[in-house]
Amino acid sequence: MKKGNIFAGLLISLILFHCIAAGAIAQRISQGQPVQTAATPELRIVTLTPAATPAPAPTLEMPAASVQKSGKVRVNGWIQKTADAGFSPRASHLSLVFQDKIWVIGGGNPAVKGGGDVWNSADGTIWKEVISDCNTFGGYLLSGFIFQDKMWVISRNGYDHQLMVWNSNDGVKWTQIFNSADFYKNLAGCVLFKDRIWLIKSFEDKSKNSVFSSADGVKWKLEVPAASFNLRDSTALVVHNDCLWMIGGMAFADGISYLDDVWSSRNGIDWQLVTQHGGFGKRALHSALEYQGKIWITGGECEKTCLNDIWFSKDGANWGHPRKNAGFSPRFSQSSVVFKDRIWIIGGSDEDNHTFNDVWCSAPMGIRKFFGSFIVLIFVAISIGIMLNIKRSAGNQ
Repeated sequence: MKKGNIFAGLLISLILFHCIAAGAIAQRISQGQPVQTAATPELRIVTLTPAATPAPAPTLEMPAASVQKSGKVRVNGWIQKTADAGFSPRASHLSLVFQDKIWVIGGGNPAVKGGGDVWNSADGTIWKEVISDCNTFGGYLLSGFIFQDKMWVISRNGYDHQLMVWNSNDGVKWTQIFNSADFYKNLAGCVLFKDRIWLIKSFEDKSKNSVFSSADGVKWKLEVPAASFNLRDSTALVVHNDCLWMIGGMAFADGISYLDDVWSSRNGIDWQLVTQHGGFGKRALHSALEYQGKIWITGGECEKTCLNDIWFSKDGANWGHPRKNAGFSPRFSQSSVVFKDRIWIIGGSDEDNHTFNDVWCSAPMGIRKFFGSFIVLIFVAISIGIMLNIKRSAGNQ
């Protein structure tokens, strides 16, 4: 047998082995893991206990009502797990990964933010209602995270702007541990960072930013009376590479304008401008998370134009653009989490205030890597085959 035929046979065998391995790769889905997502003088410490007569924590346990309406749609590397999750269409809600489930908390129509029903799902397709009380958390939901083996929700009363802190170890019984009007309004964001809760707000005259932190959600310390970053709202906060990152949002100086800057801090107190223009475009009400060692941002809106693009960065300065248009429709105020080694997008709203209750996830990375390497292998095999044919033809002349 000629050497060229032997080599070609080896290449074909390698391709066949790659195809057989695809079955095993496609079935392998990693176990879900939660992703969360110089000393400064202490100017003031606020220590409060729950109100003297707090409303009793909801303890209603709903029957196992569930809905399964799988869309089974795959578009641009995204899979629609369900077009109708069973909960009402919503935006400005929270999503957390806790006890091997995705939890969706609160939300509603953008014109009436807030809500308090709670749902969960073990697969993103079948959803179970855990709490039906739409007033559980008392208003606008600012942030949520996993801390001390509990789910935490930071909310704000929509009428008197009181800041409220809640937690739960099962998603059914929620305890309010803090309720204070001292923070008042203009809260820009809240995130868990280095075992402390960090809260960013603007001064009442919208002239400065302030940064607070708390180790327990009850005692709050004013860390930075006037932070260096621009005054903003509707920003995205994420923890990455042991730093706290702030990405985009809406600025208040000289009217409302949209931002595409990126700031970072190693301690929550000292902030540095990483880039004035991240390249991903000005936006607010977008979502951000850490996934596979990168920061990922999805969706959002700018000047009443909704987005459904996806960007990622390792360093916050240089941004890649894998998808100009993802499979889900353009939206803002959606929630995003990492669950079973995929990025999940849940709900949101468009520029016409149409809210969604669909659930999308990114295609498994293993399958995408397989197809990429498979295409490269085919290209190499074809190229070598052409070269062998040319050599054989030249030898026969």
